[in-house]
Amino acid sequence: MFRANIIYKFSIMKKQFLNLGKALNKAEQKSIYGGLPSLSCDGKRLGDSCATSSNPTAVCCSTTGSHPYLYCTPFEYCPAANM
Repeated sequence: MFRANIIYKFSIMKKQFLNLGKALNKAEQKSIYGGLPSLSCDGKRLGDSCATSSNPTAVCCSTTGSHPYLYCTPFEYCPAANM
């Protein structure tokens, strides 16, 4: 009886963990700012190119908040550079 109770409680806990998040749609993915500061944007301004052969449309984009910094991202994912 004790073992069955533990297994039952474990299965409930497992379901709760698995239901914590959901997949983001494209619009939600585009609205997320972040990443690490990019060395390829060091000394550049917002909207300057940081393109590479694997990412030819990349630009320097800015995070929001009290400590903004520039990071490299595809042009279409940087609303500030699209202005």
